[in-house]
Amino acid sequence: MEDSLIGLIDKYFTSIIAVMGTLSGILVTQIFNIFSKNKDYNLKVSEKILDKRIDANESILEISKRMRAITAINKDSGNFDSPVETYPIIFESKKDFNDFFNEFSRVLNSKSHFLSIELFRYLNFVQDYFLTIDQWFRDSDGNDFPRIGIVIKEDLIDFSSQITNHAMLFFEKGAYEKKYINQSRKYHKYTKEKTDLLLSNTLLISKQEELDKFKIAGIL
Repeated sequence: MEDSLIGLIDKYFTSIIAVMGTLSGILVTQIFNIFSKNKDYNLKVSEKILDKRIDANESILEISKRMRAITAINKDSGNFDSPVETYPIIFESKKDFNDFFNEFSRVLNSKSHFLSIELFRYLNFVQDYFLTIDQWFRDSDGNDFPRIGIVIKEDLIDFSSQITNHAMLFFEKGAYEKKYINQSRKYHKYTKEKTDLLLSNTLLISKQEELDKFKIAGIL
């Protein structure tokens, strides 16, 4: 009986090993395929996220360029004796400012998830700055805005430089850093103390007395 059992095992041993080998091969292949698909999926997702980050930072750079674009008041008057007074083009009129502010807010809201937290916080500060202008001069005559722009021009040039520097860091070394994602878990604004400090260093605040006259419609 024992010899018969041993003989039976010997007879089917090779077949059993072959079947086990086949099953093992199938299992390994399936595991490999699963990992390969996950790797391909993660790669595709990473590529899409990178494209979104690039688009977001390029959009912010375009906004930054508009902020520092300058024109001259009465540039077509032909009077070359008086000093040239310049102001940001977005202050050409109240409508121009409102259009820019709306576009700034739209871009910030739609692209924020793909910006670094440092840039996002700074842009929120700049948005608060523009909101202050909107509230202060809501009743101002639209013709006042070039004069307002003359007073605070350097603020916008400084903002533009800071925003550009933040955005360019992404292209220089931050494209694949994880800190550029999941930023919604972090607080999106500066502390009140830091915001107040930044605002206190702007011409909008330091020149407030000079700007007060433009809060009354029609006064230049």
